[in-house]
Amino acid sequence: MLQFFSKPCRWIKGKFLSKPLPPPPPPPPEFSDLEYENLLLELLEEVAQGISWGKIEGFLIAKNINKKRLARWLQEFGKRWLAQPELHQELAQRLLLLAEIATGELETVARVLAEGLLMSQPSEVNTEYVSRNEQELADLQALLDKFIEQYQRQDYQGALDTVNLAIERYPNDYIAWNDRGAVLSDLGRKKEAIDSYNQALKFKYDYYLAWYNRGSTLSDLGRKKEAIASYNQALKFKYDYYIVWNSLGTALSDLGRKEEAIDSYNQALKFKYDDYVAWNNRGNVLLDLGRKEEAIDSYNQALKFKYDYYVAWRNRGIVLSDLGRKKEAIDSCQQALKFKHDYYAAWNSLGTALSDLGRKKEAIASYNQALKFKYDYYLAWYNRGSTLLDLQKEEEAILSCDQALKFKYDYYNDWIGRGVAAEKSPGYNPFQQQQFVELFRLEVSNAPQILIPILKSTNSEQILNQFQNSLNNSTELLLNTFANLDAPELITQIQKPPSPELSQVILKSPPPELFNFIQQPLSEEVATQLAQDLFSHPPRFNPQLNQRGYEGAIASFQAELDKAIRLETHPEGWGKLHHTIGKEHYFQGRKNTKPYSFWRKAETSYKTALKIPESSQFEELRLEIIQDLIRVSIDLGEVEQAQELQRIGTSLLQRILADSKRTERQKQKLALKSSIFDQ
Repeated sequence: MLQFFSKPCRWIKGKFLSKPLPPPPPPPPEFSDLEYENLLLELLEEVAQGISWGKIEGFLIAKNINKKRLARWLQEFGKRWLAQPELHQELAQRLLLLAEIATGELETVARVLAEGLLMSQPSEVNTEYVSRNEQELADLQALLDKFIEQYQRQDYQGALDTVNLAIERYPNDYIAWNDRGAVLSDLGRKKEAIDSYNQALKFKYDYYLAWYNRGSTLSDLGRKKEAIASYNQALKFKYDYYIVWNSLGTALSDLGRKEEAIDSYNQALKFKYDDYVAWNNRGNVLLDLGRKEEAIDSYNQALKFKYDYYVAWRNRGIVLSDLGRKKEAIDSCQQALKFKHDYYAAWNSLGTALSDLGRKKEAIASYNQALKFKYDYYLAWYNRGSTLLDLQKEEEAILSCDQALKFKYDYYNDWIGRGVAAEKSPGYNPFQQQQFVELFRLEVSNAPQILIPILKSTNSEQILNQFQNSLNNSTELLLNTFANLDAPELITQIQKPPSPELSQVILKSPPPELFNFIQQPLSEEVATQLAQDLFSHPPRFNPQLNQRGYEGAIASFQAELDKAIRLETHPEGWGKLHHTIGKEHYFQGRKNTKPYSFWRKAETSYKTALKIPESSQFEELRLEIIQDLIRVSIDLGEVEQAQELQRIGTSLLQRILADSKRTERQKQKLALKSSIFDQ
């Protein structure tokens, strides 16, 4: 083992010191190459799971590893890996991840070594493939053709058997290894798929399809950073491969890197202007950023190039609803249902827009259509419960919320909705539970009388005019957005009007198949499943959830706090639940002749809620909590506390309003909600 540090200099300070210096701490222990290698692999596994740099430093301290010594060992030992780079491509990807979050010498060494491994190609690549005779080539091609035929008809096991035979005969064929990875991925054997892609890259390092497929499989496994590294490798070898740019954007978005995601989608569109999936995904990220008008522009472009893309019609409806344009939202969701009658997400979004317009019974009928087809769709159960609560059907609302929680126990909005329904309910009614399935069946059977008239009364001319106006309004904004992208074909296509088929489709009446779908009764299979689900509703395991009124509300809000919903895993939900508990205590105090004990509980809950991370993601929630804490502080006579909170809240509000990423509309709404800080 090389010694990297000289002996420390000794400073003679004896006559200046009143007492002797303490002995120096013992130097970190030396490790063998094997020990260092095992520690590095353990560290890289932690990095692949998304560990932060702070936790890495904690890991190194716990293992008594000196960062500089580790870096210098890695620099020296890595030379062995560079001698056989084809065997260490997975290691190279993980070293790149380490370099993304590390600092100092360790970052530099990890990056240089990773890039060296990735850029070094084997000296003899695919020699067997090159030297095959015509008979071997014909045999291999026949096997791969058979694989494709089996794969396309979804005979995945047969396809795997065929490609395994191809590899047995021609073990160096990179295409066969890539195909094997694809079918293994579809069979759910993701880690084996990655091994196959690695083999493909061993024999043809610049095979961009294998890099792309590898990235997609890593993304499926939740290993987003590694997926991004693979996508970047694919783009090194085929920069104009728009599908990779699209997938890269999705992985970046999943990691919260929204602006980078938009840049990736823009690149995808530069190389394929009519990539409607990229237009749709771009709209989704813009919506996440609160840039709703721009999101609509992207959805419009997706529909301009693929008018029957029901996903974009539905997403467009969501944004229109968020902007308060409920009627247009309903029209957009109905367009989605023209093309996919059983599209449960569109039925759910249609229900939400109808509910917001006060059309509650129609909304419930829409949610029921979603659930008729996908009975485990927890969002539709939750929205159905919220609408039943609006209709003052509290016990039915609770059952709907319980059904949602059966499928997603950590859905904090549902626990809040359930608590509100329990607080308003006049009392627990077991009869409602006994009738749950039959009431649902009856609602489904009544749906045709409610929904079909809505669909038949649609004003298609008006929808077409609104869509054309929306498309025209988006042109200038999109031209400005892509002006510096050097994409003349994209600019030309944005300026072109949509095809006549789009207008014809919008003007077309809903198809008979949609009406037939609505008229289908609830299947016995779903009815039986719903009856069985009743035995796994939350109150079966927590009888306190059968309480009603104030106690029932608190029981719901607290049911999964610090269990399924923890600060570390669900910071927003955890904060919202504590905030909601505080509000419940506060208003219970307002009803009571002796309010102070309730207000103290409210104060405690609000202060607990403020333990959420101090990041921009939770700024608005933090502001709401501070406002409520100010009110209860005033009621408790805590004047100094209220004044300090006023100062903190005002500073936070000013910071939010100064954020250039927020739209003026967002800032105006926030300023109106935060009027307490103007006092």
